[in-house]
Amino acid sequence: MQWNSTRFDRFRHGMDRLSLAVVGILFCIINVWLLLLSGFSTSYISTGSSEKTFFVQDSMLCNLISTVLVLLFCVFLRKQWAAIRRTSPFLSSLTFVRAKRLLLGITLLLGVFWVLATQIVPGADQSAVLEAAAGLHTKSYALFAPGEYISRFPHQIGMVTVLYALGFLFGDANYLVFQLCNVCGIVVIYKILSELAGMFGLKKGGQLMVLVLGLCFFPLTLYASFVYGNVLGLTFSLIAIQQELFYFRDFRWHHMLFSAVAIALAVFLKSNYLIFFIGMLLLALLECLRQKKLRILLLAVLLALFYVGQSVVPRTFIQLKTGYDMNLGMSSLSYIAMGLQENHQRASGWYNQYNDRSFNRSEFDADTQAEMVKNDISKSIQNLLSGKRNAVRFFATKTASQWNNPTFQCFWIAQVRPSAVSRSAWLRWVLSTPVSTMLAGYLNLLQFFILFGSLLSLLLCNSTWRRGAFLLEMIVIGGFLFHLFWEAKAQYTLSYFVLLLPCAVAGYSSLLDKLCASADDSAANLRRLLPVRRLSVCCVVLVGIGALSTVFSPLHTLLQPDWDTDAFQQYVEAHTADTSIAEGEYIVQPYADSSWCLADQGDSEIVLSRESQSILLVSYMDIYRIRFPQSLCYLEFPPLYDGTKYGSVQSGDRENTGIQEWRFLSAGEANCSYILIGEDSALTYDTVSGTVTLAQYTGDDNQKWRFATP
Repeated sequence: MQWNSTRFDRFRHGMDRLSLAVVGILFCIINVWLLLLSGFSTSYISTGSSEKTFFVQDSMLCNLISTVLVLLFCVFLRKQWAAIRRTSPFLSSLTFVRAKRLLLGITLLLGVFWVLATQIVPGADQSAVLEAAAGLHTKSYALFAPGEYISRFPHQIGMVTVLYALGFLFGDANYLVFQLCNVCGIVVIYKILSELAGMFGLKKGGQLMVLVLGLCFFPLTLYASFVYGNVLGLTFSLIAIQQELFYFRDFRWHHMLFSAVAIALAVFLKSNYLIFFIGMLLLALLECLRQKKLRILLLAVLLALFYVGQSVVPRTFIQLKTGYDMNLGMSSLSYIAMGLQENHQRASGWYNQYNDRSFNRSEFDADTQAEMVKNDISKSIQNLLSGKRNAVRFFATKTASQWNNPTFQCFWIAQVRPSAVSRSAWLRWVLSTPVSTMLAGYLNLLQFFILFGSLLSLLLCNSTWRRGAFLLEMIVIGGFLFHLFWEAKAQYTLSYFVLLLPCAVAGYSSLLDKLCASADDSAANLRRLLPVRRLSVCCVVLVGIGALSTVFSPLHTLLQPDWDTDAFQQYVEAHTADTSIAEGEYIVQPYADSSWCLADQGDSEIVLSRESQSILLVSYMDIYRIRFPQSLCYLEFPPLYDGTKYGSVQSGDRENTGIQEWRFLSAGEANCSYILIGEDSALTYDTVSGTVTLAQYTGDDNQKWRFATP
């Protein structure tokens, strides 16, 4: 059916231009904010389970210089590529298809290698959904009962159902299979991003560069070990987007069906992908107006039907199987209430157990909780608007903690969770605080590079690219606004940041095309002046905003949250192990009183003795195990230690590497160190009682220990 009304044509053309303009402006504002934020500051997360975020000063000059150097290298490579390719038999025989397969194959191998090398044991929510899926097989439905995990979080039913299905083939709680599925999903993600870039007008070389940039930006690959719906949800979302665009081009029914099924599966795996669904729905409505084809409305209807189906069908299945009502979960508004609350332990808007506590207070009644939550949301908004809480600082720190963490918590997951195997030396080295911080520095430069390229795509790419990338930009805007109010977490924003990779490549490709144009072509020279002018204006604006932020306090807070710089340096120093003490036999004495020495009484109690007793240090990388030769016991982390009470340290009669791994921190003198375990627990000499305890690390003299040769 065709519409020929002139008035309607003006309306649809107006809506088309308006939607492109609004999305372009909003995307530009968000991109500029994140770019300046990335240039002036960096957010680091602690390596422990506390998830504390540090806001650290960064150098805009270093970020710009690194970007310029990469651009100069790309210009050189572009101009010399033909000669380089002729001199290499491998490159000369490498076709586009082979190169694409090679890059995707490397991505696959790296993902498999990471999963097998780490074998991270799932915990927290991951562990709960695995246990619930196993319970469906064994008919143990405790986690589905009112007030229990699945009853509280019914949005996890999708993950539970998927793991339940995998259990028929690979057994219950076989998380390694799911991790390998994640690896396959990551390969598909980068494949589709590359193909979408081609659909939007990027040449074959640019499509390959999307894959190269994906290899360089490794946080998503490291998320293969995360037994959650993040990766596979993004996989199905991108499949849905690609199939939707195929449908707009040829209107084949199977593209419409695959698109609806894929986005339903994405939301099924993780409810946050509802933002992708909304973006696809809006695009379908806009495309219906633009093309004047009513058949596109069929896609919108099908998207809605499958969305409802993915919610109703599995819940009905779980209810019939367990006998429990799955429609009584906690109110989703509780996540908004939590996202508007201060959190001094982590960062603004991060998880603080508010949703659990409010659900408990409402006696597991979602309606009662919703009313309670609405009041708390209203109070938070009033406090922000009235000035009782600094709204600029709140949203600045919340945004920085989510979007300006260049690792997106990719190391944190492996650092806080145990492994099913003994970790190799290289993995311990990579996950150590100094090395993971160094790698975060590399990702920080790459993050700035990606954001700068994404901004270039707005300034330099033609209308064909702008129209093609419209949906990706709209989803990034939706994700940014959503997590401005929802519960915050750096790992949540990774799914949106990945969408910027093809935009960044398109921006740099457009710039290189103009800069590398023939000097003899006068038309090319004119085209070359256009990006220079736009870039000059852009740089002047960015420099102006940066300069203004040095004198305008709210703008400084938005762009340069750096008040934790010194604290972060101290944190890194406190978590940089002292490996100067070689393994061997020592007498360990309190620094405060060398007349005593660390000894084993023989009944699994560590005491101080005036009689010299030697201990044996066994070292592995930056980890030490402390053995008492007389009792053949190892100094052990107290099994019942809960982080709030400091009990006496006991030795065990077995080699448990998890609770017997100590690290030494230099105390400023030769053969003198602090002995630490966990995040910040130190072996402490109690000068009052004369006993050995475990206390929070403070750096006091009573936490220093001398290592004397027997």
